[in-house]
Amino acid sequence: MLNTPEQATAEIFLKPLIFKNEDDEFILNKQYKGIFYKDTNKPEWKNKIILLFEYNGPLWKVDEFFNKSPYAYNSYIEKLNNKTYKIYAFTIPPTLVTDFNHLINGNYTNIKLSTKWTIQQYWKTEFISTKVEDYCSNNHIRYKNHHTFTKSAILNLNNVPI
Repeated sequence: MLNTPEQATAEIFLKPLIFKNEDDEFILNKQYKGIFYKDTNKPEWKNKIILLFEYNGPLWKVDEFFNKSPYAYNSYIEKLNNKTYKIYAFTIPPTLVTDFNHLINGNYTNIKLSTKWTIQQYWKTEFISTKVEDYCSNNHIRYKNHHTFTKSAILNLNNVPI
């Protein structure tokens, strides 16, 4: 799922809004397939942060993280083409709703400095920190394309148009 630059951009900007570095042990595993902000199967989940996992074994750590998170919203299981997926939705922290909307609309330059800092600190790598800085200052000339993640960050397991 995370095989396009747009999906990688969604990963860079959305994960730090609800996760801390130490949470990676709960969400990063072979079953993790991506992060999204909409789900065509659940239109009421618009403007949530949604994680997709292939459900081919227990997700105890993910379930534990979800159940403890103050941002946990809902989850469900979907079977498709002989595979089972578990989808988790998280609400956006109230203080980040405006910045979340700027991000999903590709308005990186409008996010608050504190949110940019949170994103950069989450990743702790110079490459991503520089990329975030460039996107937020509209200085993305060093990249072949300026990637927004709007379309690629809509979960569409059943190809149902939203």
